[in-house]
Amino acid sequence: MNRFCSGCGSSLNEHQAFCDKCGRKIGAVETPRTVYVREKSEGGAAILSFLWAGLGQLYVGRIVRGLLIIAVYTVFAILTIWIFTMSSWEFIYTDGYYDYYELNMYLVEIVLLSIPAFILWIWNIFDAYNQAKIYNSTSRSDGRPPW
Repeated sequence: MNRFCSGCGSSLNEHQAFCDKCGRKIGAVETPRTVYVREKSEGGAAILSFLWAGLGQLYVGRIVRGLLIIAVYTVFAILTIWIFTMSSWEFIYTDGYYDYYELNMYLVEIVLLSIPAFILWIWNIFDAYNQAKIYNSTSRSDGRPPW
């Protein structure tokens, strides 16, 4: 009975344990390595970032990125709330008429703070989703988290 090496195809004798040409062990079946990786939910990361900017990045393991997003978003939120609560509505509405200049400046401040906060919030949801996808694909390919 002729045997052949599964690595290089060279002819082998009956009692040969290794191939003379390529050195492969004969008759050994390589068992595939099983790696268990806990994946991150893309939807869960997006939902956490929907609730508060940066939470999805923390869930995925991007700690510095998540903390930075949380800090910037929190500053926007605090400034918006501070301007909203500290503005004197009595000053804007005095003696039966509105001071439209003060009202417009107040609204401009709110809009200038809320638009970047909204853009950051939307971007952060997509970023958390994509970071979870990157985490899962890298973990599946080499068995280790990417960061």
